[in-house]
Amino acid sequence: QRFENDVVVVRRKIKHTVDGWVHHTIYLLFRTKTPDGHLVCIRDMNPEDTEDFNLMMGKSTPPSQCVIWSKAFIWWKFTTLPEVEGQRIRGFEVEYGGSLGSATEADAAFWMREVLVLALRWENLVVGPLLTF
Repeated sequence: QRFENDVVVVRRKIKHTVDGWVHHTIYLLFRTKTPDGHLVCIRDMNPEDTEDFNLMMGKSTPPSQCVIWSKAFIWWKFTTLPEVEGQRIRGFEVEYGGSLGSATEADAAFWMREVLVLALRWENLVVGPLLTF
């Protein structure tokens, strides 16, 4: 749901293929202009309203039915690079960061892979394929 051009509420569901967990998120996605570029942020909203992390799993629940609601704050900072003489196009630097409330080591590894693949897809769309056959 879009509230303004720079504010969106998103509902996502990601199934972990290895361990069968289902990761649900409802988050606020917003962007703002900074003096040297832009800032894009994601802030999770947990409908269960728990402290950090709500894991709903009964003893008889199969792993494929395990549900995770996470608490996260993630940002991308896009900094416009200075002009370089002789180049007609300016670039930008991207900084990515955030925090995951009560995340496990496996969760962190999963999200590191997701971020890497996201960055590669994005670069491929923006710049074009760097590997051609």
